[in-house]
Amino acid sequence: MLELGDEAVEAHREVGRTAAEYGVGLVVAVGDGLAKQLALTAGAAGVRPTSRWSVTTAPPPLTWLPSSARVTSFW
Repeated sequence: MLELGDEAVEAHREVGRTAAEYGVGLVVAVGDGLAKQLALTAGAAGVRPTSRWSVTTAPPPLTWLPSSARVTSFW
């Protein structure tokens, strides 16, 4: 979402808040500072620490998910 320019930071924070509002069970934010803002805001809004990660590079898809995770949708 870097193309959002000056609105990028707030847009990432809004995604974090929305994830918590909808009860998302796992938040993985990939990237540098903006991804970290998303993860931190998700935590401040109620996503548990064990359910939110901020990483700088994307791991191979789905290979690192906890065995208890159930993927229901991608967007």
